[in-house]
Amino acid sequence: MSLPGSLLSWIDLQFHDAIGAPLAGGTLECFEAGSTTVHKAVYTDAGRTVEHDNPLVLGSDGRPSASVFLGAGGYQFVLKDANGDQVGPPHDGAEDVGLTWLERFGLELAAGTKSVTDFYAIVSTDVLVTVASSGGPNPCHVTMPPAAGRGKPLIVKNVGTQPIALYPVGSDTIDGVEGAYTIPVAADGVCPSILLVSDGVSAWSILASHGVV
Repeated sequence: MSLPGSLLSWIDLQFHDAIGAPLAGGTLECFEAGSTTVHKAVYTDAGRTVEHDNPLVLGSDGRPSASVFLGAGGYQFVLKDANGDQVGPPHDGAEDVGLTWLERFGLELAAGTKSVTDFYAIVSTDVLVTVASSGGPNPCHVTMPPAAGRGKPLIVKNVGTQPIALYPVGSDTIDGVEGAYTIPVAADGVCPSILLVSDGVSAWSILASHGVV
């Protein structure tokens, strides 16, 4: 899971013709990414409550009548002059990366390795790790990734019948303790889990837990 960059909202949105003059009376037509037939809305406000006309008609200065805010996912834009002739190739791939990322946040949180067993070492790409500790060593040993440089959360969930001994790396701590943290067994439909966040240096903190006493 990685955070996206953001749009440069201060850029002056002005369009020009092939010789650099403002595209007076031109249009900007907004489509789904990869399409020139399926229109996609853009908005005049950050709350996305008021849609622009599509295509947007540009003023005498080559600018739209109001700010242009994007929705989630990709866009393709087609620019035309006042005579309806296309100016340059379609521009594909523009998106509000922040909004797109937020709408995928649930998928990002579910990314990780599932049904691991004893002596699994959690890797940097894991966000959700499920541990199927049934029938193996008691406890099932799982090693944390280093806290240093970790910016994303980590969820460890026990779906098995052996407790988990969750070990921090080196001198890292979990809630101030260098030793292993125990996650109990799954029972009666409850799969105990903990949500951890790192300080980016050497300490993990348990932000929330389920089924852990």
